[in-house]
Amino acid sequence: VHAMGQGELAELRALANLIARVSGTALGYLPDGANSTGAWLVGAVPHRLPGGAASAGRDVGNMINDGLRACFLLGVEPEFDTAQPARARAAIEAADFVVAMNSFVSGSMKDYADVLLPITTWAETAGTYVNIEGTWQSFTAAIEPLFESRPAWKVLRVLGNLFELDGFEQITAEDVREEARAAIGEVSLDSSSAWRPLDALPRDGEGLQRIGFLPIYAVDGLTRRAAPLQATADAPPAAIYLNSKLAEKTGLSEGESAVARQDNCAVTLPVIIDEAVPDGCVLIPQAIKGTELLASATGQISVEPA
Repeated sequence: VHAMGQGELAELRALANLIARVSGTALGYLPDGANSTGAWLVGAVPHRLPGGAASAGRDVGNMINDGLRACFLLGVEPEFDTAQPARARAAIEAADFVVAMNSFVSGSMKDYADVLLPITTWAETAGTYVNIEGTWQSFTAAIEPLFESRPAWKVLRVLGNLFELDGFEQITAEDVREEARAAIGEVSLDSSSAWRPLDALPRDGEGLQRIGFLPIYAVDGLTRRAAPLQATADAPPAAIYLNSKLAEKTGLSEGESAVARQDNCAVTLPVIIDEAVPDGCVLIPQAIKGTELLASATGQISVEPA
C-alpha cells in the first residue's frame, strides 16, 4: 500500500508487470483507499473517464504547482490529506474562491474557505463500494444525518440544479449507482499493462531522506478525530524517528527536541530512537498534528538539535 504513495510508482508498476509476465503469475494491487477501484471505474481520477477511457486532466500535484483560481474541496483537508501539505495549503490560501464540503470543521477551514457546506460521514449515507475483486457492494445509511448535514452526492445534485446543469436529476443513491454502472459498461478488470522501457532505474536520494509513514488512524478526518483510536498503539505520536547510529551522528538524543527542515518548512518534534528505521532515513508520520507543516511526505530532509 505504501508504494502507491511513492513518486516512483510508475517504475515500480512497470517492474512488477514484467516480473508477473516472465513468472507466469497474475498481478494484483492492494489499493490505498477503501473505494479506489470504484473511483477508477467511474473516472474520478484525472486521466480517465467512466470505464477507463483516456482523458486529459490535472492531478493534485499539477493543481498545486500551477496555481488555482477556484477550488472545490470534497472531504479533504489539504494540510493532512496531500503528500505536499505545506504547498497544498499555500495554494488553497492563494485561490480566489474556495468551497469546502466536509463532515467536520477546523480553524484552518475557516481561514481558507469562502463557503463551508456540511456533509455526512460515510455511515450516514447510502452508497456502493467496489472491492479489489470487482464486486459491487451496496449499503444503506447506518444512522440518520446529524443536524443539517446531507450526503455529498445530494449536495452536489442540488448545486447542479441551482446552476441549471444537465445530469443532476438523480433522486436516490440507487439512481446514482445505476447511472454510473451504465456509463462504465462492461469492463474487464486486469492489472496487467504493456511493458515500457524505463528511462532509468530510481537512484538513491542524496542526503538524509524522509519516510512519510501514514498511520492507519490518520487516513481521514473521521479517524483523526476519534479519541479512542488515537489512544491506541497504532496512532504514533508526532516525532522524529531514527536509529541510534544516525542519532549519534546528528547529535540527537531520545526525548530531546529536534528541528526537521524541508525546503522552507520546519517543525520542532521530540526524538524517538527506533532501530527499525533504515540508515540515512528519518521516519516522520504524515497527516497528524505537528507534522502537517513539512513540505513533502518523502524526499530530502535535515534534522538538528533544537
